Amino acid sequence: MSGIAGLLDQAAALAVGDGDLQRAARLSGAAAQLTASSGAELTSILKQTSVEDIAEGPEAPSRADVAAAWAEGQAMTLEEVVDYALNGLAVTPAA
Repeated sequence: MSGIAGLLDQAAALAVGDGDLQRAARLSGAAAQLTASSGAELTSILKQTSVEDIAEGPEAPSRADVAAAWAEGQAMTLEEVVDYALNGLAVTPAA
């Protein structure tokens, strides 16, 4: 699972580069949850995108908004987050 988490985190980094910080937070939150639930760790060459990375800069959303999007990502199922990452769909996280 660490491979999927790594890919999700890379997609989050791309979203940061594109300025889509809410998407970045959701993807990174999902990557963090997947990493935690699987017990796997990202390799040392990969740095997980954090709330602090996303909530930087003059046009960044508030930390509260980033944290909320992060939590939405953490609540997504694997199927939902893969679909979200690949298709950019607005997915309603599972309850």
